[in-house]
Amino acid sequence: MAKTVKTPAKAGTRMQRFADSRAAKILLLIASLFGAFLLWIYAIGYDSEATTQVFTGIPVELTGTNTGGYTVAEADFTLSIDVTASGTRSELSNVTSADFRAYVDISNVSSAGYNTLPIQVVEPNALNVTHLSTANVTLYIDKFTTKRIPVVVEQVYQSSYTIGETVQSVNQVSVYGPETLLDNAEAYVLLNLGTVTDTTATGSETIHLRDATTKSAISSPYITMEVQTVSVSYVMYTSRTLPLRLNLTGGMLTAEDIQYAFGSSSLTLYGPAALLRSLESLTVSVDETSSDVKSEMTFDKQELLAANGLDARVTPEEPDNPVTLTLNIPATRTADVKVPASHITVVNLPTHVSISVQSSLTVRILGEPAAVKGYDSSRMTAKIDYYSLELQPSSGLYLGTATVETGDSSVCVYGGPYTVVVSVSGS
Repeated sequence: MAKTVKTPAKAGTRMQRFADSRAAKILLLIASLFGAFLLWIYAIGYDSEATTQVFTGIPVELTGTNTGGYTVAEADFTLSIDVTASGTRSELSNVTSADFRAYVDISNVSSAGYNTLPIQVVEPNALNVTHLSTANVTLYIDKFTTKRIPVVVEQVYQSSYTIGETVQSVNQVSVYGPETLLDNAEAYVLLNLGTVTDTTATGSETIHLRDATTKSAISSPYITMEVQTVSVSYVMYTSRTLPLRLNLTGGMLTAEDIQYAFGSSSLTLYGPAALLRSLESLTVSVDETSSDVKSEMTFDKQELLAANGLDARVTPEEPDNPVTLTLNIPATRTADVKVPASHITVVNLPTHVSISVQSSLTVRILGEPAAVKGYDSSRMTAKIDYYSLELQPSSGLYLGTATVETGDSSVCVYGGPYTVVVSVSGS
């Protein structure tokens, strides 16, 4: 049998293959290291260079307490800004808009009015703010207060009358706003009434504010009023001259029966036009039977107006001197006259009732001496209304007030009332 003989490999060839394999690994390692180095160099260059980024919609806050008491008028203040910040790409990539805080500090404001203040931004660490879309904001800053201010009504009108009385729906208005503007403010209403021919007038207008010293208008969006308008009604006044008229109240004489004269035959008054238009004269009343009557008399004008039913709204447009009156009243005398019971009758007596007058009646008359002396008492009568009788429980009798007639125009009944005692049966 033949043997197969294995021939050993050559030592040189084996070594060559090993060397080739090791060289390839070294080359691969070198290539990997070089690639990593290149990548590191690239990364270093990419993140070491500063760049910028815009962050949007960052709200601006109002902060700070002002030691002077100033506050911001814009209570509903809202503002958002955009912020541009710089940093490395890796730093910027880890930040959002929520990481920024923007604010305006009012702590150091020292003057009232419009103030322009910077917007300040607090940025995340390592970033640098380079730009704000809005760098400043203008705010109205003041001390705000509420004041009650009287409302002055001014009118423009044409009329033969003048305004005598004014009634306003609002006399004071509550105003809220900046103290600087309200400290010297006054409220007013300007009414254009046009031509006024009636005795009354009305109007309504918006309330305005103005500086009380300079009269310049005050206008501010930060001022509010509780009431915006005022309604006004007017009573128009006028002057009127009325004649004076004498009225004798004693019942003996009339003004036509005597001689008299006023120092001035008329009196000029000033007051409500409607009232004065309704008057025809002013009456001066005198009781000619009174012991106070003199040949010359004076009357206070205000008392005279009151006696005519005119109140304090009506005043004389003349000097405050009295009204004078001279009188020439004939001499008079009085006398007591007895009316017998037979001359006293009860009227309106029911058919089933009978009466008896218990006594006569003594009545005092007044007139010129001759008329009183020659008066016939039998002409005097007295009447009592049955239904006016009043029972006197203590006596069971009735008292009635008599209406007395002299039956002679030259004398009159003086004094009274005169009462009669009556007994009643069948009632």
